[in-house]
Amino acid sequence: MRIRVVLFLCLIVVGAAAQQRKTENLIVITLDGFRWQEVFAGADSTLLFSNRYSDPDFNRTAFWDDSPEARREKLMPFLWEVLANQGQLYGNRTFDNRVVCANPYSASYPGYSELFTGFVDKSLMSNKKKENPNSNMLEAVQARPDFRDKVGVFSTWDAVPYILRTDRNHITTNSPRAYSHGTSSTRDSITFAQAFDYLKRNHPKVLYISFDATDAFAHGGHYDQYLQAAHRIDRMIAALWTWTRSQEDYREKTSLLITTDHGRGKNSRSSWVRHGTFTPGSGQTWFALMGPDTPPLGELKTKTRYYQKQLAQTMANILGVDFSPSHRVAPAIAGTVAYPVYTGR
Repeated sequence: MRIRVVLFLCLIVVGAAAQQRKTENLIVITLDGFRWQEVFAGADSTLLFSNRYSDPDFNRTAFWDDSPEARREKLMPFLWEVLANQGQLYGNRTFDNRVVCANPYSASYPGYSELFTGFVDKSLMSNKKKENPNSNMLEAVQARPDFRDKVGVFSTWDAVPYILRTDRNHITTNSPRAYSHGTSSTRDSITFAQAFDYLKRNHPKVLYISFDATDAFAHGGHYDQYLQAAHRIDRMIAALWTWTRSQEDYREKTSLLITTDHGRGKNSRSSWVRHGTFTPGSGQTWFALMGPDTPPLGELKTKTRYYQKQLAQTMANILGVDFSPSHRVAPAIAGTVAYPVYTGR
């Protein structure tokens, strides 16, 4: 009899937790290779005022201020004026709040794979375009009857469909093509236009947009264009979020996650153009989250460490989806939602 009472109480608790969840939709956005330094402190003076990395004719005052807080708001106004007030931001190492890649390679394919599969496959060492052998969180969502054909993936980099196995799992995607770094900014604009059109026409429950220009311009040593690319993406996110506020099926029912796949060299002048196993700082990342179930804690300043692989289960938890693939999955990040989290296994 006692066991029955305990089970009954457990069912009540589970039912209450399910009723508390308000999120029905999730939008995920990544800025490839965008450093935490710029996210939390804005433009780096040693790069911004260097004629080697910024065009002498570039209007540096557009992103410069003596205050790091003012600089970051100039660079990413939506992130700091809206999300920072309504959501949570993780990864400011000034306060020893750390988010790191668990994979040792700090490259894009391993980073995106870790982000969506929830674990590290050490055999995935490069950016070679081959189908990922591991299942991902988006597949688990797509497999559910209430989410089927309501998941979209739009990317500038043409390896993303291989990483997320969109052909195998029939997730809607665009058809990114190989491109030169010089055209990456234009390609990001096209990617956004395609994703926004899909959002308006199809009203998906889960949408992932992968931008690439930040990484491309950094590799090219163009710090001014790296900043401008991030600023444009912030405006795109603002436009997308504003539109969701006008739609009954999205307003107060949608969560937004913004993050990156890897960091970059932490030293100014030269190493910021690179990332990888032998470039210190490459594994340092960040993420930002807001939604109807996320407590508005703003910029987290507690001393702690989170891993990129924890975001897969965190995303699944936000949607109330069971993500239990054959491989081990890192636990969801506690505190990102108001209701109890599924920690994984």
